[in-house]
Amino acid sequence: MRNIRSEIQQMSNEYGLPNASGDICEIVKRQFRRDEDLAVKNIFSILPLDVRKIIKRHLLLPKLKEVPTLQGIDENVLDDIFLDHLEQVIYDGGNYIIREGEPLDMMIFISRGSVLTYNTSSTGHVGGGSGLSNTIGRLTRDDLYGQELMSWATTSTSFSDLPISSKTLKSHEKVEVFAIRASVLLHIVSEHKKYFKTETQHPHPTDSTLIEINEHGNS
Repeated sequence: MRNIRSEIQQMSNEYGLPNASGDICEIVKRQFRRDEDLAVKNIFSILPLDVRKIIKRHLLLPKLKEVPTLQGIDENVLDDIFLDHLEQVIYDGGNYIIREGEPLDMMIFISRGSVLTYNTSSTGHVGGGSGLSNTIGRLTRDDLYGQELMSWATTSTSFSDLPISSKTLKSHEKVEVFAIRASVLLHIVSEHKKYFKTETQHPHPTDSTLIEINEHGNS
C-alpha cells in the first residue's frame, strides 16, 4: 500500500490536486477491501465515476475553453457534452502517439508525463532536411494537440478530408493523455448543432435577386 500511496501522491501533484491525495487514498483502500486481488496499475481507472468526472473537469475544462471553435460555449455545456467522451489513454515511454503526414484522427490533452514533437525528414531523420524544421518540441501537462480537428468536425461530414498531422508525437516517458476521436467529435456536433458555428458559404445574390430586393424596398 505504501507504493500505491506514493503513486497517488505523485498523481495528485501532477494533476494539480495535492490536497486530494488523502481522499483518493481512502477511496483506493475501500476498493482493495472489496477486491483484495485488485491489480492497481492505473489509479485513475479504479476511481468511482463521480470522482473521475471531478478530476476530468479540473484537468480538461480550462483547456476545452481555449479551443477556438469552442470559445463562447458555456462551461456547463462543455461539461455535459464533452467530458464523458474524453478517454484516458496510457503510453509507455518511446511509443508513437501520432505520426507526421498521417490523418489526424484524435485530439489529445496531456495530463501526465511529456511528449516529444518533431518533424521527420524525407530520409527518416528528425529535422535537418531541406525546408524542414529541426526543432524538437515538448508537450507536458495542460498542453493539447489536434485542436484543428474540432474545426474539421464543424465543417465536414467526410473522413476523406481529415486534417493531416504536421508533426510526429512520441512519448518521452510514461504519458497519460485524454483523447477524443474524430468520429466522436462528428457525433457531438451533429447532436448539438445549436452550440457550434458552421462555416457554410452563402451564395452571392444574383442580379435578379438584387432587383427583387430593390423592388420590395421601394414599395
